[in-house]
Amino acid sequence: YDTVIIGSRTYMGKIVAQSFLEKNWNRLKSKRVFLFAVGLVPADSEEGRKTYEVIPEEIRNSIKYIKFPGRINMVRLNFFEKIIVKARSEVNVDKGDKKNIYPLLEMIKSSNTKATSLLNKSQ
Repeated sequence: YDTVIIGSRTYMGKIVAQSFLEKNWNRLKSKRVFLFAVGLVPADSEEGRKTYEVIPEEIRNSIKYIKFPGRINMVRLNFFEKIIVKARSEVNVDKGDKKNIYPLLEMIKSSNTKATSLLNKSQ
């Protein structure tokens, strides 16, 4: 494959797939890599920028990145996570929408004509 799309949640200020990117960067750096993250903190906020900037600069300079709004599933959280969420007043937040993926699809289309033909067939 010449294009790799990696999706990740953000958790406690970190993009969870960061460790995967770092471990596999020697294999990935010759490919077109798209990273999307899902979380409640907006990408353009200070906290959102810091989350992305933790990724090593070499990787950041070589990938395309986009962040989607997410949701909180209180049932899946442990006791301490629930306390943190309640302290931030984010209980029952759901900003997820399937339409949020369209900017990522456009990003992929605009960078690769092969991907464009495949994506157009899937829509």
